[in-house]
Amino acid sequence: MRIKSLYALTTAVFLFASCGQVSEQALNAGFKSDKAYALHIEQVQIKRNKNFKEVILYVSNFKAFDLDAEYMKAAEKLSREHRKYISVGGSSFKLLIASEGVLEVQGEVESVNSSQATARKEAVDCILALDEPSTTDYGSASYEILKSLYDMQVSLCRIKLYGSESLSSLFLRTHIAARQLVNSDQVFDSKETAESYFKTLLQKLEDEEDQSI
Repeated sequence: MRIKSLYALTTAVFLFASCGQVSEQALNAGFKSDKAYALHIEQVQIKRNKNFKEVILYVSNFKAFDLDAEYMKAAEKLSREHRKYISVGGSSFKLLIASEGVLEVQGEVESVNSSQATARKEAVDCILALDEPSTTDYGSASYEILKSLYDMQVSLCRIKLYGSESLSSLFLRTHIAARQLVNSDQVFDSKETAESYFKTLLQKLEDEEDQSI
């Protein structure tokens, strides 16, 4: 009987000691061991990184968007996910740098859209201000001359469309480099090293552009 009591006491002491070795953080999260808690945290981080990476890849595939509105909606989602990723302790340096790179050039899209809208309005106003000749007001010979002059003026009005802004090569290179960065197997121990690698990718893309000219 004494042996059984001693065994029960030893087991209780062992369990108590084992329980005492579990961190408060793990216990508060509902885990009975730090190992199980650490495994859970790792799985959460893997899923978080995977989801954030997918958002970056989606937005950075710029040429896949048929409408500017679709791209802007995707970019807004990236901005939200970027803030969320930081707030929950996301620590993948390459994901942070890639997303920041894409977000930094978003102002260019808004500027281009505004410029193109202004150009379209100016072109339409220019055309509407013209007097298109009518066959009922002029003879055949006069009408043909005036119609040719009118068509020439319309063409001049449409030239205004070509004076609007367009997306820069830096904008496109940034999106390509962001995709290359998040898909790379490189491991970065700091945000600075990830940023340096990102700049290297940008420079390489620029050099390739220069060589193709």
